[in-house]
Amino acid sequence: MGKLSYFRFLLFTLITVTIFFGCSSNEPPKMEEGYDSIISTIVPPLSVSTGQIIVLEAKAKDPDQDELSYVWTARNPESKDVTSVVFVAGVSSEDAKEEEKKSALNEGSRVNFSATEGGTYLITVIIDDGNDGKITRSTFISVATTNRQPTLNSTDPITISPMPPHYTNQEIFLVAQADDPDGDKLLYEWSARDQENADAGGLLESTEGTSVKLVADVPGSYLISVLVQDGHGGQDRGSSVIVVTEREE
Repeated sequence: MGKLSYFRFLLFTLITVTIFFGCSSNEPPKMEEGYDSIISTIVPPLSVSTGQIIVLEAKAKDPDQDELSYVWTARNPESKDVTSVVFVAGVSSEDAKEEEKKSALNEGSRVNFSATEGGTYLITVIIDDGNDGKITRSTFISVATTNRQPTLNSTDPITISPMPPHYTNQEIFLVAQADDPDGDKLLYEWSARDQENADAGGLLESTEGTSVKLVADVPGSYLISVLVQDGHGGQDRGSSVIVVTEREE
């Protein structure tokens, strides 16, 4: 091999080694100062109620100037499933809403967390530079179950049929319908009082259920009340007045 050929061989080898090691020396991302772990809008330890939305954030920089991706997951230790459904759209500015539309709710350096079920959630974010450089940060969030109240229709808590006028010895049907945001089974308890504020519950065919029947044999004004309970301390109450008169001959 001549000197020129040997020199060319050495130069080719040097360039190849430089390119090889240069391409394989990717540095992983590093967390930015003040972001050693996941931070939030509330002070640790992270504890929220069901339905409450908090912001979680992680920020990193890449020594190689690679574009970073952030993917968040949430695991409830009581379940084997990993889910991202606890990341929700938050109330934010129009610009932020537009950004949310561009990516999944569990992607990006900032996400909104909210859970409908109580428990302890392991939150993990994986920050990836796209060149096999990854870092992971995790935190726990404790979610306390809060009971929400059942509600009767505020305008017409009790539906009365038939419509007035009402007469003695007439069957009057009363219906109450409540909604419970937690989907709890509701219990209805009815009561009646006459115009002297004395107990007139005996005029009700039943005191339980969404509908009851009233038959009054004495004319007067009757206050009909219904108490709805969800079995977890939540309740609502409604009432209506029924005026009963003698039917004209």
